[in-house]
Amino acid sequence: MMLVAVFAAPTIGVVKAVTQEASQPSFVATRPSILAITPIRGPVPVTNMRADDVRVTFTNKSQNEVSVAINPTNNANLIMGANDYRGWDNLGSGAWCGVYNSFDAGAHWVMGLIPRSGALLWDNYAGDPSVAYDILGNAYFACLGFVPLPGPPYIANNTIAIAKSTDGGTSWLPPVNVVSTPAAPPFHDKPYIAIDTSVGSPYKNNIYISWTNFSSITGPGTSPIYFSRSTDGGASYSAPFKISGTQLYCQGSQPSVGPNGEIYVSFVSYSGALSKLYVVRSLDGGATFGSPVFVSNIVDPGDLPEFYRTPTLPSSATDHSTGPYGGSVYVVWQDATNGNSDIRISYSRDRGQTWSTPKKVNNDGTMNAQFFPFVSVSITGRIDVVFYDRRRDPMDFLMDVYAGISWDGGVTFGNRRITDNQINPGLDRPFIGDYIGVASLDYSFYPGWCGFVGSDEEIFTEHTLAPRFVAEPR
Repeated sequence: MMLVAVFAAPTIGVVKAVTQEASQPSFVATRPSILAITPIRGPVPVTNMRADDVRVTFTNKSQNEVSVAINPTNNANLIMGANDYRGWDNLGSGAWCGVYNSFDAGAHWVMGLIPRSGALLWDNYAGDPSVAYDILGNAYFACLGFVPLPGPPYIANNTIAIAKSTDGGTSWLPPVNVVSTPAAPPFHDKPYIAIDTSVGSPYKNNIYISWTNFSSITGPGTSPIYFSRSTDGGASYSAPFKISGTQLYCQGSQPSVGPNGEIYVSFVSYSGALSKLYVVRSLDGGATFGSPVFVSNIVDPGDLPEFYRTPTLPSSATDHSTGPYGGSVYVVWQDATNGNSDIRISYSRDRGQTWSTPKKVNNDGTMNAQFFPFVSVSITGRIDVVFYDRRRDPMDFLMDVYAGISWDGGVTFGNRRITDNQINPGLDRPFIGDYIGVASLDYSFYPGWCGFVGSDEEIFTEHTLAPRFVAEPR
């Protein structure tokens, strides 16, 4: 196995020739974080592409960790991002930022790579993708880059950068630096991007990005959430600053933007036996943030034994509709409160000041696992939550992608199976990324997930209709 580094929150275990367990403080749960290994491959032959499942990537290298965005000026134009193990040279040099675009509503896709230029010119590895469009139809791709070293400080030229495309993801300008350090620590990890696309917002087209700042890569240390913004179309980014308040051991941040330009950043804080979920808010376009607001305790399910890691990372989205739940903010996560890994949701109707009692999104009656939730809200106010789901396998091993769909502001959810064939991950504990993605239209949505073809991980999607009546599984 070719392996560079395995990062864990709040500490990072460095791997040289073989994986080593990070030394964790006893009061902090071990939570792995980003990309960084080439998955081990096993001999299990698997096919999971049938009917409506559209295969996005076609290589003999793996892709995982998916982000999805739809062009607001042309809904037939979509982009996806993923960790792509073809490498920056297309020859398998290591993980890099893969980008895939479609101009026919997701029926066909063209594979590409973010250029190894600009802020990423000196990096050998890159990943943790997230994608977004602005109001004008410009596409943006955020990811991190780094150079692995055989000894201390283990990581060099750690960079978070954002690339821009003005032609729907066909070509990309050199990535622009958001933050970089010549040597770790700190290590800048798990960036995620959001753009203000509200026509009436005073901050429209502002670009926002949040990430984790690890103060150590070899032992105990803090990991606050940091933030930066661009107000000039991605030409430059503001000086980063901490937004997680007094919370010290944080990970999994994701920004979302409300209809009046409000910014909400969700994240997990590891603070003892129970992790805690917070949301921090800005009402001035990201110039300043208030104190983080507690949303819920999280009973962390831990890693599923079949996978290299399955971290608990929240996802958040806001309602831009003119309906009764317009302005609502939603956060989803995986949680073992009921003894197994379920998907839970909480919402705020008062711009993030108070949060509802969490409720379960998956409506199965099994004790099987659901994990990797991601949420999007359509312009009609419908909530789409996608996640991996193992309810259909009595052995709790084979998995599908399901969607939890709500038309009443998250009060109730119907569930719909997305995948046409169950996904068999094999027996070799693969790394399938740390998240999947979804983007919503008025009466449909596009999930993006990591499936298997033979022993290779590939990206899939489906243009999924979302009727008000959601039938149980097909």
